[in-house]
Amino acid sequence: MHDDEKYQYFVAHEFSKEGRIDLRSAIKDAFENTDLIPYYADLEVRPEGATKYILEKIKEKILATQFGIYDITTEKQNVFIELGIAIGFDKPYYIIRKIDLNQKERKIPADLEGIDRIEYEAYGELTGKIKELIVKPEVERLRKRKALKNAIEKYEKLPEETILNEGVNVYQSTVDFSHRFGEEVEDRDAHFGRAWLADLSSQSTHFIFGPYEALPSSRSDTYIALFKIKVNDNSPANRFIHFDVTSGNGSVKYSSRYINKEEFEQPNKYQFFGVAFEYPGKGASIEYRIRNRTTFKSVKVWCDYIAIMKVV
Repeated sequence: MHDDEKYQYFVAHEFSKEGRIDLRSAIKDAFENTDLIPYYADLEVRPEGATKYILEKIKEKILATQFGIYDITTEKQNVFIELGIAIGFDKPYYIIRKIDLNQKERKIPADLEGIDRIEYEAYGELTGKIKELIVKPEVERLRKRKALKNAIEKYEKLPEETILNEGVNVYQSTVDFSHRFGEEVEDRDAHFGRAWLADLSSQSTHFIFGPYEALPSSRSDTYIALFKIKVNDNSPANRFIHFDVTSGNGSVKYSSRYINKEEFEQPNKYQFFGVAFEYPGKGASIEYRIRNRTTFKSVKVWCDYIAIMKVV
């Protein structure tokens, strides 16, 4: 993910003249003087002959942006497909819909009936509602995100001795987690002398998950899970593994992060990648997971351990 993508928001709507001019102007006015900028799929220049990859590119953009705004005023299929992608990948989304009291309204799909949405009659009204209901919470979320990003970078650079000594918990990849594929191997570079090795051409699923344990805090606190891993190939490739932190039963996702191969400084050398999350306290059990999101041939990932550190 490039830096210029991190603070964008995705907008999906029917590509009519009204949508391109009036709707986009209303959204632009709402986000004026913020660090968030819109992304519209039709404005991206695509290489000739790459038409069949458009949906895949749109999916990547939905996942890379901070949140999405989806206009379901019409029954345009692309909007519902894109909204479905956001819902399926747990990306924050806002649904907007223009209503006309003088006309019979189109029925909303049954699956969306119970989901909150922002309804408006005029574009000036939409600007005001977006400022109040989207801009305020998202600007605050962005502020917290920037602070956590700085904290993650700080903790990733800590000496390993500090991480091991000050970590709230340190979970060994080979004994403290469950695995759907891969194998335990000897590894002289690993702190514990052994690591869990996953061949990414094998399966596109989780190769580390667990341990379903609570953290020693009765109240809400911010933590960073530091994943110590290495890869045998750091040539450019997007989104090849995915870290996330969830509740013990997997029903609540606290935080997640995609990793690209080129984010490794060099192949065959362990590196820390942090995922910040807000622990709810009250003895809640936590699961830490690493998932293969691709099937790259001859690409292997080793995990030594996952250390949990409280942000101070």
